[in-house]
Amino acid sequence: MRIFGSNYQALAHRWAYGDEGYCYGHRMYTGSDGVLYSYGSHYKLAKRTVDKNGNTVFLVNSTGSSVTTARQKRCVMNAVYGTVFEIPSIDLNHSENISYYCEEITNLLNKAKKARTRHDEYIIDAVRFQDELRLYIDSFKVDKRKLTKANRLLLTANILSEFNTTLDSLNKAKEKADREAELLLRRKHKK
Repeated sequence: MRIFGSNYQALAHRWAYGDEGYCYGHRMYTGSDGVLYSYGSHYKLAKRTVDKNGNTVFLVNSTGSSVTTARQKRCVMNAVYGTVFEIPSIDLNHSENISYYCEEITNLLNKAKKARTRHDEYIIDAVRFQDELRLYIDSFKVDKRKLTKANRLLLTANILSEFNTTLDSLNKAKEKADREAELLLRRKHKK
């Protein structure tokens, strides 16, 4: 293993583009299996693999970590390109990863129901997680018949349909704010 670089960002970029066998001291190093490790083989930070179509896919560990490992993770997220999944099992334990996505979607929808001010943000995040779940299932040819009934419902549900009135009112409010800003600009130019 060759020691390389003076920072995590340089090593993360080399790893993302296929260079193997580098390390940054004992803190962060790449393996020959496309895995990027943080502080030893016990913590897999990220993995470079291919999907069913042969495209490069990056799996980034979503589990909690130390401050230093979180900094390394940010460097990895800046270095990767294309399809990226931030999941708890980068060893592709599909049931664990799908459960993670479904729990996140459910938590966001519950927060949206209770929220006073950030309702729409939670809904948008839930839709983003749902889209990412669909992409994950398609990328790795996960058999949908093996999903639990609840997970299948979350996968096929149209989350936005329940909240269309809120989104419509949000769009109307944005349009109104844009019109008011335009009127203010016209008034300033007249003076």
